[in-house]
Amino acid sequence: MPGVWRRLFSFLYIDGASCSAGTLWWGNEKKQGINKKSPTKGAINIKTKKTAVTTGGASGIGKAAALRLAADGVLISLVDLNAERLSTEAEEIRLAGGEVLVFHEDITNEQGMACVMQKTAEEAGSIDCVFANGGILGTVSPIEHFTKENWAKTIENNVVGTFVAVKSDIPYMKERGESIVLTSSVSSSRQFAQEGFSAYSTSKTALCRFF
Repeated sequence: MPGVWRRLFSFLYIDGASCSAGTLWWGNEKKQGINKKSPTKGAINIKTKKTAVTTGGASGIGKAAALRLAADGVLISLVDLNAERLSTEAEEIRLAGGEVLVFHEDITNEQGMACVMQKTAEEAGSIDCVFANGGILGTVSPIEHFTKENWAKTIENNVVGTFVAVKSDIPYMKERGESIVLTSSVSSSRQFAQEGFSAYSTSKTALCRFF
């Protein structure tokens, strides 16, 4: 399958360049710096505008990435379970002159995520990047006090949810060969041990071996 695959650790990387350094990569196109001008309001220009789907996009890293990309003229498709935060962020993007689609959806729902990708592609004309960022910290506990249900919930959200988001996107990404980005964590490293984080650390380690 065409395209460039990258994992996300401490910073957002899209096609190998750190957004924290002010560089965005889209396929073979490189942009230096961040465009501070608001994108043109009105109808979406599907011939030139890039589209990024961001799961877990209503808070934390997902929100920061969405706002940063929107500021550079990227059409953002936000996916999150928190309807209130979704609405607030969408309004923030629009007030800044950006374009945004909003989906209140569970990333582990295969049918729901398939609809998200389909509607995004229909509205925007393409999908150029999926930032599969959605996930949870889950229960923090010594292993002997974990319930099977609590352990499984973290794995379901962080690993299965990422799988569903990526799987749902692949048919659209094949058309243009752009980027899929995941969120891992320093918690996946043996050098960064955190007491009680066994479920979370396991889930993030799994994402490091996803591709």
